[in-house]
Amino acid sequence: MTTRTLFLAPLLIAFAAPVSASPENVAPDGWQRSERGSLVVYQSNPPGEVMMFRTFPNESDPAEQVALFTQIMTGNAQRIVRSDFSTDGPLHVQDVEYINRNVAMAGKIIAVRQSDGTVLAMAHVGEKSASGLAGRMQSASARMAALGDGSSANAPRAATVAPPASQSARPQTAALASPEVERVLFDLKYSYGVGGAVYPTYHLVALLKNGEAARLGSYAVDAIDVASIRRKKRAHVGQWRRVGGQYNVRWGDGSTSEIKTSVGPPAPLPSSSALSGTYQAIGGGGNTALGGQTLTAEVKQLTFLSNGTFVQSSSKTASAPRVAAGSRSGNAGRWSLEGPSLTLTYGNGKVVRTSVFYSANRKSTAKGGRYGVIWIGGEDYRRKK
Repeated sequence: MTTRTLFLAPLLIAFAAPVSASPENVAPDGWQRSERGSLVVYQSNPPGEVMMFRTFPNESDPAEQVALFTQIMTGNAQRIVRSDFSTDGPLHVQDVEYINRNVAMAGKIIAVRQSDGTVLAMAHVGEKSASGLAGRMQSASARMAALGDGSSANAPRAATVAPPASQSARPQTAALASPEVERVLFDLKYSYGVGGAVYPTYHLVALLKNGEAARLGSYAVDAIDVASIRRKKRAHVGQWRRVGGQYNVRWGDGSTSEIKTSVGPPAPLPSSSALSGTYQAIGGGGNTALGGQTLTAEVKQLTFLSNGTFVQSSSKTASAPRVAAGSRSGNAGRWSLEGPSLTLTYGNGKVVRTSVFYSANRKSTAKGGRYGVIWIGGEDYRRKK
């Protein structure tokens, strides 16, 4: 693989639609210019350093585009050494260092709102050992800053997002999330995963004060629609009663669950800062665990940045004798967390509300820490970094 391919492959996959960029006077003189889909690319001579530009429409948030570029550039890295976000006047900047294919890389991802209202984003990446790299990055930052329109529209919006004032640093109980909810508990089941392997799964169950029980799934605790859940799958709604130290639930299809309060128990994160990080959920099927030759897998990834933005991506693969296929998609936006309720606002204006819990019995010394495994939308995600 050439140096150029090493730099460009993640971005060429993610940005398919052609969108012109206008990075005049930013790239150093003498660098080779080319267009790759939606990207305008400048490569150093000799090779070893790359600048990639893309222009986003007026309604775009510069910080969101920085988050998107950063995730795409580092999502497949062997290790993230450093990733720090900051604002510097009109600039939204992510400084990164990471290991890719055993090569130490360094980069700056910068976005600025231009005088015509559009957002210009740049990823400047090179081998960390390249002579003069830091100076060229500083020069490129100054040239990007000169493109800023200097108005209030260029203010660092995403960097100023703060946790809701009502959100305290102390742990909260799930019972406080909604006046209709008595408790939220884990229902332990066993499922088939990638290759047909069997593993335990923990389904979030909301016990309502009116005696109904519902699998929480992707709903926010304070916005459970029991009627909608019942219409989709009646086996996910039932009636609960307490028996000793556990809750017995009879579901709509006649099956039953004995839900112990000691499993987990699920609890909201103590503060929004506890959610910051990158998480992955891996699922799939097949029969390779049973000696077969078919395997399917899906990897979902969510990165929550402390500046209030998030990046979401997923990739699917399937393989069988003489057949292999795959696909990848991604998105970005802004996030906020209040108690167990997570709000995701995507760049296209779509708003999704769901729930986030962790296991209150998980120790801080566990792999990934106390919040190393969390349940987002009813699905367990493991902290990657």
